[in-house]
Amino acid sequence: MEYTNQMNLLSQSGYSMPFRDEGGEVVMIKGYGEQPDGTFHNHCDFATKSYQLLALADGVVTGLGVNPDSDGMFLTIKYGDYQVTYAGVKNISCRYGQHLKAKAKVARGGIVLHLSVKYNDKEIDPLEFLSMIFANLKAWQPTVDQESMMEYPYLESEFPTEFDKDADEISSLMMTHYADYMGALLNGTYSSPTTLVQSLQGLFRFGYLRELFFECMPSMLNPLGLGESAAALIGKAQTILIRDFLNYLALHHRLFLSSVSEDDKKKDYWRALSSPQ
Repeated sequence: MEYTNQMNLLSQSGYSMPFRDEGGEVVMIKGYGEQPDGTFHNHCDFATKSYQLLALADGVVTGLGVNPDSDGMFLTIKYGDYQVTYAGVKNISCRYGQHLKAKAKVARGGIVLHLSVKYNDKEIDPLEFLSMIFANLKAWQPTVDQESMMEYPYLESEFPTEFDKDADEISSLMMTHYADYMGALLNGTYSSPTTLVQSLQGLFRFGYLRELFFECMPSMLNPLGLGESAAALIGKAQTILIRDFLNYLALHHRLFLSSVSEDDKKKDYWRALSSPQ
C-alpha cells in the first residue's frame, strides 16, 4: 500500500517503536506476504523473548484475551484509523478500553511477537506501518520542557510475589473477572477485609519511615516516585492486592486456583465469609 499524507498517524504524545530492545537488535524472523513455500503470511514475526512491549502512539485498547492460534495472549490497540494486534504476549499491563500514550508499557513479549496491522479494516504490511512510525518518531521533536518531563527513571512492572508460580492462571482469571471485581468494590457489593486495609497501611507507613517514596521524579504511572529500592515493598503490596482479588473470587464465584487442594478451598471459602469487612 502506498502511503499518503492523509494516512499519516497523528499523535500528541509522540511515537514509539513497539518494543524496547533489551538484549541486542530485535530480529524479524518471518515477514509479511507470500512465502517461498507458496503460503501467505499475514503478519510479521519478531524474536522478542521477554522484551517490554510499548504503545506506538496515542491509542485505545480494543481487544485482549487468550490467543487461539499460538501460545500466549493477544492485545489489540487502535491508533487512529490503524488497528495493531500484538499476539503471543504475556503479562498484559493495560485494560480493555484504556487510553494509552506513546511509550506506555502494555505487555511482555513471548518467545515470538506476531505483529499484524490493519488500516480502515484493510490488512497491510506491518513493516510499512512501522516505517511510517519510525519516520514520525525521528521528525517529532519535543520541546525542552517536554523532554525534562519525560526523562525520569521508570520501574519495570514485574516484581516477585507469593503467587509467581500461579501468575499465568491469575492473569487469565483477571482477564475474565477483574472488571467485575472492581465494579463490586465501587458499588459496595464487595468490601476488602479490614486486615487487608491494615496491611496496606502498614506498608505505606514502612515506606515512609524508610524514605522509599519520591526516590525519582513522580509521574502519572508512578505517582509516589518509587525507585528500585522500593521493589520489595511493591512486591508485598501486589501480593496483598492479588490475595484480595482471590478472596473476592472465592466469596462471589467459588473460584480457586488449580493449585489449591479441596480442603484448602473449603478453608479459604469460609475464611472469606468470616473476614471482617
